[in-house]
Amino acid sequence: MRSASVEIIEFNPFDFLFSKFLTAALIVLAFALLFKAFFIVHQQHPKVVERFGRFLKIAHPGLNFKIPFIDRVVATISLLTYNVTIPVVTQTKDNVFVTIKIAIQYRIKAGKEREAFYTLQDAVTSIKQYVVGVVLQCVRDIELDLVFSNKEKIAQQVRTELENSMAAFGYEIVETLVNEVEPDQKVVESMNAINAAQRLQQAAKAEGEAAKIKQV
Repeated sequence: MRSASVEIIEFNPFDFLFSKFLTAALIVLAFALLFKAFFIVHQQHPKVVERFGRFLKIAHPGLNFKIPFIDRVVATISLLTYNVTIPVVTQTKDNVFVTIKIAIQYRIKAGKEREAFYTLQDAVTSIKQYVVGVVLQCVRDIELDLVFSNKEKIAQQVRTELENSMAAFGYEIVETLVNEVEPDQKVVESMNAINAAQRLQQAAKAEGEAAKIKQV
């Protein structure tokens, strides 16, 4: 009669701990990859995603997916409206130097995020260049008095130029306003002197008429 053989399995605590450690490491790695694969885009702030350095997509608000280590979020685009005030010093037809302050409201147009990110480095600098060119062209052929009365016309010409020029870069112009027209300080003093002289002349005329009435 044969005796039953018993196989003895030796327990190695180091192998057990290593397998547990490897399992935990794989779980952590899986969660890390999952964490890197998904990202959140907030309202009015879409993100630019590239794959191997080339444009892939614009990620819109909500939960988005990208391939870890292959896809990369390179920028966040703001679709909010921004304000910039641009002072332009120019000379009128009657040789008066004035500072015209133009207020611009602008923003990146929804759906044009790619153009705005890849084709224009500094929107404010470009806007300033266009504004200065338009204001100089508008003011050089009119006298100071007409600058004050044509503020809306100047603002509209600035807006038309900006809309035509910035559209190619993915920007839209919300509003343009001429906030202030400030003549050179010497001109202001001269105008104040003229106004004061006119008021004195009117006051003297009124006194003369009053004296005539008393004599009657």
